[in-house]
Amino acid sequence: MPPAPVRSRLPLPPPRQLPFKRDGDNPHFRRDGGNKDDIGSGRKVIGLHTRMCASISGFISTSHYINIPSALPVHLHHYHPMPLLPLLSFLPNVPSPMVLIPLNNINVVVVVVVVVVVVVVVVVVVVVVVVVVVVVVVVVVVVVVVVVVVVVVVVVVVVVVVVVVVVVVVVVVVVVVVVVVVVVVVVVVVVVVVVVVVVVVVVVVVGEKNKSVEDRSCA
Repeated sequence: MPPAPVRSRLPLPPPRQLPFKRDGDNPHFRRDGGNKDDIGSGRKVIGLHTRMCASISGFISTSHYINIPSALPVHLHHYHPMPLLPLLSFLPNVPSPMVLIPLNNINVVVVVVVVVVVVVVVVVVVVVVVVVVVVVVVVVVVVVVVVVVVVVVVVVVVVVVVVVVVVVVVVVVVVVVVVVVVVVVVVVVVVVVVVVVVVVVVVVVVGEKNKSVEDRSCA
């Protein structure tokens, strides 16, 4: 049997061309370089596979089409780094001054990306706000508790000090009053006793003298 042909040496088939229309075939194209869709004369219409390049470049058209300058390679499936574009394989191998990209499904991708980014931002903002609110509430509660405890302690200390001072003053006053009363009573008693003794002595002495005088007169 003859050997099988080596596939690596076989000539590659020419790239598959997409159908496109030139001036005259499409009533939207005009030879003066413009039409109602603002696309120039003789520009090729490429399929939906290159529209992510437009979104990556940051230029999203609100109309149905977008123009990319010819500086970008036409074989975008050979150069594009994103693995999410499997449809790039049917790009036509034709040079063109401008590449016309229809924007059909890119709006869905953009909406999904925007929604995901907005959700992430909202979640981050909500988490940060909740954390800040919790921290502020905890700090305020701790400060209030500390202030209340300090005030209570100060009030208790002041009350205790006032009570102690009042008790000491009362005790001192009572002791002084008692001492004064005792001293006065003792002095009065002593004076009374002394006076009584003196009176008794005087009476006795005077009586004895009178008795002796009477005895002498009788004799």
